[in-house]
Amino acid sequence: MKSAQDGLDRMDTDGSVAVARAIILVVDDDTENLGVLDGLLRQDYEVLIAPSGERALAIAARVPKPDLILLDVLMPGLDGYDVLAHLRGNPATSGIPVIFVTGLDSIEDEKRGLGLGAMDYITKPYHPPIVLARVRTQLELKRARDWLTDQNTFLEAEVARRVQESEQAQLQLLQSEKLAAMGQLAAGIAHEINTPTQYVHNNVQFLKDAFDQLLPLCSEFRRLLESVKAGAAPLEVVEALAAAIAKHDTAFFEQEVPGALAQTLEGLERLGAIVCSMKQFAHPGSTTMSATDLNQAMLTTAMVSKNEWKYVAELKTDLDPGLPLVECLISEIEQVVLNLIINAAHAITEAKEIDPQRTGLITVSTRQNGPWAEIRVADTAMGIPPEVQPKVFDPFFTTKGVGKGSGQGLAISHRIVVERHKGQLYFETQPGRGTAFVIRLPITQGGDGP
Repeated sequence: MKSAQDGLDRMDTDGSVAVARAIILVVDDDTENLGVLDGLLRQDYEVLIAPSGERALAIAARVPKPDLILLDVLMPGLDGYDVLAHLRGNPATSGIPVIFVTGLDSIEDEKRGLGLGAMDYITKPYHPPIVLARVRTQLELKRARDWLTDQNTFLEAEVARRVQESEQAQLQLLQSEKLAAMGQLAAGIAHEINTPTQYVHNNVQFLKDAFDQLLPLCSEFRRLLESVKAGAAPLEVVEALAAAIAKHDTAFFEQEVPGALAQTLEGLERLGAIVCSMKQFAHPGSTTMSATDLNQAMLTTAMVSKNEWKYVAELKTDLDPGLPLVECLISEIEQVVLNLIINAAHAITEAKEIDPQRTGLITVSTRQNGPWAEIRVADTAMGIPPEVQPKVFDPFFTTKGVGKGSGQGLAISHRIVVERHKGQLYFETQPGRGTAFVIRLPITQGGDGP
């Protein structure tokens, strides 16, 4: 097994890698674990290894950077949580996806790791197919995120140049904002997909093992059937069948297989729902208004944004079943609601920093109010200070830290609702108790309007 320095020695003097393969950094203080993962991955990837957290940070800062890091949690010195915090705190390494490799399996351990920015978990002892599948998934997601980043950069540059020239430029800006949101949410959506994928994979593996163990019983049953057809059932055939049944514990499979099948179907249905929501949300949408189910759009947006709020708040929907179809550009309305949900999650996060015992709740509701359809996104954060309220919808105004907000979200939302949909967008706020943003849309856009 080669050392981490050996891995770095495979780089050319100009910092390039001789073979254009994905670079994976494996971090573990256990030499045997390093050897297992190194041997498993080396055939398909360029592997660098580090026996400590300190060495891992040094390697991660080099150029070219690793495409993925497999990081052990329990290590002397800097443990996995410390290393991940350092990686995420350094702009040069903050975008490298990390999979924790650990023997810990509690929900709190997983929540802590994911909260720090880990993309996935691999538990010990290793199962090679699972390790390779998860590595491959994270590398594919990284390529997708990189592509989205490149596309967003290009679209934003084009929109900035043409925004004052035509209506088409404005439409490009709206879609650019949506793609940027999708890129921001990509890591969370990946985790939402990973969870059902994991138990579908585990159940299918269990069903395969069960089939392999039960298959020999078929041979014994056939022998008994042939004996009965011949007019006899030799004792040795009956005893062989009884021994096979006892050996393979058929009662266990009778109890467990139906549950595994049901859970697998549930996982596939959940994956289908996530993918359907992603496709619906990412679609650029029509350039003409059409009658749309706002309630379904709210459910889609809540699912897509789940990783933004699930660690800090509960999201509850209160959707009016009698709400009629509403004429709108639904892709743009989904963008507005997504922005409001993310803002609510950020506000609750800040409120919890002040009061850790504070209950986090985001409520998305719909109702009909005369000729209007209303959407409300309410939170239980600290409310909007009086001195900030007049500036909320101003372009480039933001109270968030550097890198956390462009100040364009609410300004664009206001333009979408008020200018493009002839609607209203306003807020109701109570200091110390929370804020509700209200979107009012005309149910029909024809005639004189509401």
